[in-house]
Amino acid sequence: MSSRNFKQLLKDLILDYYTPSNDKKFMTCKACKKNISRGNAQAHKSNTTNCVDHLKIKAHSFLYAEYKEKKTILKMEEIEHEATRAESAKTNRDCRNKIFFQETLSTCINKTQKWGTDDNRAKKLDKLVLEMIAMGNYPFTIANETGFLRVINFLEPRAALKSDKYYREQLDPTYGAVKDKIKEIIKAAQFISFTTDVWTNKSSTTSLMSLKSHYVVPEKMTRLKVILAATPLHDNHTSEYLKGKLQNIIKDYETMSSCNFKQLLKDLILDYYTPSNDKKFMTCKACKKNISRGNAQAHKANTTNCVDHLKIKAHSSLYAEYKEKKTILKKEEIEHEATRAESAKTNRDCRNKIFFQETL
Repeated sequence: MSSRNFKQLLKDLILDYYTPSNDKKFMTCKACKKNISRGNAQAHKSNTTNCVDHLKIKAHSFLYAEYKEKKTILKMEEIEHEATRAESAKTNRDCRNKIFFQETLSTCINKTQKWGTDDNRAKKLDKLVLEMIAMGNYPFTIANETGFLRVINFLEPRAALKSDKYYREQLDPTYGAVKDKIKEIIKAAQFISFTTDVWTNKSSTTSLMSLKSHYVVPEKMTRLKVILAATPLHDNHTSEYLKGKLQNIIKDYETMSSCNFKQLLKDLILDYYTPSNDKKFMTCKACKKNISRGNAQAHKANTTNCVDHLKIKAHSSLYAEYKEKKTILKKEEIEHEATRAESAKTNRDCRNKIFFQETL
């Protein structure tokens, strides 16, 4: 029933404009009553070519236009029908080729049974939750929040989260790993700005102070921010006390606070040169000459030849500008080292100083 004979439909379409005559070899035009030959009296041997050609005459032009439109609609229906048949046939083949097995009872139970404590998937989930708490500075009680539990249950009904007490006990090694990763990320920053804030946690009446770093990734020109710490405050919020807390946080990230001035000097040369396709060379922006860096590997390359090239008479103004920028960087390096030494001395003094409460 679903296999439609479109050739027969096209033959039947001509009956909108013709009627069979007494002589089965002919069809009578409804418009002009003229008999048109069908080629043969037998139905399976007859055709509609002459009938269609007759509709093409000028007197029947509007009938022929109508016939063509109906024929186009039939053709479109035929294409859609064939596409549907092909898709249905493919689906049937796939179903025949697919082998179905009845699941065992143990498989069905495993699909709904909660993960055990020693299950590797449960351990992986606990690790991810710990990393989320450490990176986002979330409270441990998030593990007991109804909304968070609903999300986990939707994603994996077999997952069973631990209590906030468990995550408190397990956080130390995770916190250390995240902190090391943050140190590694911030090493790439050339310049860093800091913001800090002090607030009171209403749920535990504990005062906290945070330190957040802000820097720009030069290659992508995107601004990034990283929370370095949120430390509790147990004393009066005097300027000296807060200063000491901030210095302690920065000391923890001493690898971050130690700026790489050698790298800054290397990067300074990029104001006057562009890297060439051959990584061993740099192209002078002023004269387009390729200058050797000594080695194609970045950590072994140097800028000696590039600086020497700037000393030529034609680039004297550029060399003077370079020396001025280099002097400014050197001053910043000296100030930075002096600040670090002063901070270290202050911390030592605080550790060695003994405080006594005065008597009444």
